[in-house]
Amino acid sequence: MIPLLEAKGAALAGRLAPTDLAVGRPELVCLVGPNGSGKTSLLHALARIGQASGMVRIGGRRPEDLAPAARRSLLSYLPASRDVAWPLSARDLVRLGASEAEADEAMAALDLLPWADRRIDRLSTGERSRVLIARALAPKPLLLLLDEPVANLDPLWQLRLMAILRLAVAGGQGAVVAMHDLDLAARFADRLVLMAAGAIVGDGEPLAMLDSARLGEVFGIKRAGGAWMPRD
Repeated sequence: MIPLLEAKGAALAGRLAPTDLAVGRPELVCLVGPNGSGKTSLLHALARIGQASGMVRIGGRRPEDLAPAARRSLLSYLPASRDVAWPLSARDLVRLGASEAEADEAMAALDLLPWADRRIDRLSTGERSRVLIARALAPKPLLLLLDEPVANLDPLWQLRLMAILRLAVAGGQGAVVAMHDLDLAARFADRLVLMAAGAIVGDGEPLAMLDSARLGEVFGIKRAGGAWMPRD
């Protein structure tokens, strides 16, 4: 069976050490780690952004070998930045790289149709985040690469978005998602991948990872009374 994602030696000079990561089946993999640990760099390497080295195959194909139209069915990348300079409507932005029907379906899932004709640069940061997420989801690629997708969302939409990602996985897609909220990641993910100093230092079942001494060491925190707090 062809793995959904296979990365070997994926690296970015000075940011990400040569890294192997495999996703054999549709699943939600959450990258966790402190600021500067390499989460964004790993997403860049998987999306082949910048001077990424190593080998990455998605569904058995190398993204760099494909034309842009073919790559859209293979992967979508959501950057951490929510800045948009183009004075496009929300609907027109989501339709970049997707059909009209795909765009409308994604916007409906994120409750964006009431704002479809509003300019993207005149929406709030949270509304703009949902539009950019809809753009990533619309073409229904084999693999979603999302950098902090719940940032700027209120608690209700954080939960709704994670539920949408679970539905995408149930429909056969994979997702590699960088997150800071450990409890939210553990609640919805199939795997947690722990990063530190530009390398993967842990990979496993979410609850086991939360309880691991390694995670506490990397973040400098501990759980006490059901809450996270600094280590002594």
